[in-house]
Amino acid sequence: MGLYYFAPERLEWEEMEFGYTDFINWALNGNLPLFYENFRWENWEKDLSSLKDNEGFTFYPFIWTKGATDINKVQKSHVPIKEIWDIQQEFLKQMG
Repeated sequence: MGLYYFAPERLEWEEMEFGYTDFINWALNGNLPLFYENFRWENWEKDLSSLKDNEGFTFYPFIWTKGATDINKVQKSHVPIKEIWDIQQEFLKQMG
């Protein structure tokens, strides 16, 4: 059984094409900068350091829209992770 990743830029589940053990190895030793390169903006590390442990970033325009082609130009806000999940799931439902 494979692992899945919820791709926020498409609002779709994607198979990771490896199992749990390989995932742990990839998470610890893999090329995470390449995986997240489209979601890192100038000064992202500084911004990330100000998040609380139950927060993430929401982006406007939403990163799954055509208006969010440049991550450096979208508005970023700290919000609870649950709110990010709920927003994504609501839009996923509306988009069918």
